[in-house]
Amino acid sequence: MVGECLANGARIGPRASPRRNVDIDTTGMHATMLRAAVDLVGADHVVTGTDWPVVTETDLPERLGRLFGECGFSTEAQHMIAGGNARRLLRV
Repeated sequence: MVGECLANGARIGPRASPRRNVDIDTTGMHATMLRAAVDLVGADHVVTGTDWPVVTETDLPERLGRLFGECGFSTEAQHMIAGGNARRLLRV
């Protein structure tokens, strides 16, 4: 059953209602994986993160900019993925 769900990504794609309860949190900076997550559940359900310790992540804005450029995300999607979705989920 699980294999069927994962293999049939169309069932939980951005236009389908079941994905409303699915959010993906990433910690890697890989364009292919981020693009796949957004394609699967939509930009409004993906959050980017970084590996710990975050205090040493001084180049994060530049790295995210390059990553989002590789993925071809709109400005609106970038804002959601970079922080808007996290604020919504955490009710901040």
